[in-house]
Amino acid sequence: MILSLAVLSTALLFGGMTLYSLGFAAFLFTALPAKTARGALRRAFPWFYAFVPAINRATDAGLRQRFRWLHGLSVVVTLGHIAATGWLLSNLA
Repeated sequence: MILSLAVLSTALLFGGMTLYSLGFAAFLFTALPAKTARGALRRAFPWFYAFVPAINRATDAGLRQRFRWLHGLSVVVTLGHIAATGWLLSNLA
C-alpha cells in the first residue's frame, strides 16, 4: 500500500511538473501576448508563484537581466526536479 502511494504521488508530481513546464506555460506564451500569458499563469498557479516572487518582481520592474538569471535558475531547478522524480519513478515501478 505504501509503495503504491509512493508511486502514484511521484507520478503525479512528475506529470504535473512536466505538463506545466513543457505544455501549459509554453502554450500560453505562444498563444497569448506575453503580458496576458504572465497574468494567466499567475492566476492559474498562485501557490507555485508564491514561491518565486523575485522572478515576478524582476519582470514587473522591467529588470530583464535579473529576470533572465532568476528564470534560468528556476528552469534548472525545475528540470532537476523532473529528472529526480523521473529517476525515482522508474526505480519505484
